[in-house]
Amino acid sequence: MSVDPLESTVADILAEAWNLDAQQRAESEGWSSDCWEMLAKAEMPWVGVSETSGGAGGTIADATKVVRQVGRYAAPVPVAETGLIGGGFAASLGIEVPRGIVSVAVPSRDDALRLDAAGNVSGVLHRVPWGRHASAVVAIADAESGQRVVLLDPAAGKTEERDNIAGEPRDKLTFDKVGVPADNTADCPEEAVDELFLRGALSRVALVAGASRAVARMAVKYTQERHQFGRAVGNFQAVSTRLAALVEESEAAYLASRVLTSRLENETHGKRLGDYEFEIAAAKAATARSAAEVSKQGHQVHGAIGMTREYPLHRFNRRLWVWAHEYGSERYWNKHLGWTLLANGVDSIWPTVAAGRYTS
Repeated sequence: MSVDPLESTVADILAEAWNLDAQQRAESEGWSSDCWEMLAKAEMPWVGVSETSGGAGGTIADATKVVRQVGRYAAPVPVAETGLIGGGFAASLGIEVPRGIVSVAVPSRDDALRLDAAGNVSGVLHRVPWGRHASAVVAIADAESGQRVVLLDPAAGKTEERDNIAGEPRDKLTFDKVGVPADNTADCPEEAVDELFLRGALSRVALVAGASRAVARMAVKYTQERHQFGRAVGNFQAVSTRLAALVEESEAAYLASRVLTSRLENETHGKRLGDYEFEIAAAKAATARSAAEVSKQGHQVHGAIGMTREYPLHRFNRRLWVWAHEYGSERYWNKHLGWTLLANGVDSIWPTVAAGRYTS
């Protein structure tokens, strides 16, 4: 398999930046400023954001490749939100994206954001990724004329710091009549919420794929180096069976991400991301399942050492648990696929499966 130069560049940057000192600091701080600064110097967080909107250029597929390498290192940096999800979405609407951390609040039933006639925003956003570190947050607000996409400054509101199980920020942001410049708003397309959700799902597919492969390689290395009763533990049948299951699931996740990226790379010209809903849904369901299996088998293969804080396995597994459920769990997307196929009629099921996309 050929090495993608973009992915190779990101991997080289993270291999240097994500050293032991950076990892230890990130555990206490909740993110890695070291990795962010080095990636930012190479403009990697803004891949997928058009140059006319302040980004580095590149396609959605390019942004996905960058994110996949972030997953490979389990680096706690808001690259997915800055480029692929929030930044890329805002840029597609003509909003200029700042050269800083950009987060995104995909609307949920708990959120309530209102834009008044004077251009002031009030309301609450929950579980905003990296909210305390963000320079801007992309959100959707209700207005008199309908919904509007807004670019908000978190510093203008109140931040309640909250973390997920990986120790990464998922903050609550509250705004009270915060003025939003006209340049930082745009008409909200009808499919905006679905677009943001699909971008988020796509990012988590890439993150899981990268992290799953890293766990598999870690496990293979461990079972080759660890000896018990005079031989490598990988030679014991019980261990080798679990190792085989682990590698199989990790490669399935990686293949799902690669196939999805290839489809986007070859066919996105002039199309909306919603045109790839089937591909993204199938990949998210598959990688969410793989994440659970990779995590379980990874701990089984490593035995007691996998439970220690000093060993890096937990950095990957805690994020795999989070990424598998964010932007739709395995069950959510399987149900979505099933109901959509049924709604399109029985005769559409096989053509859709065979084509790898919804067909009528």
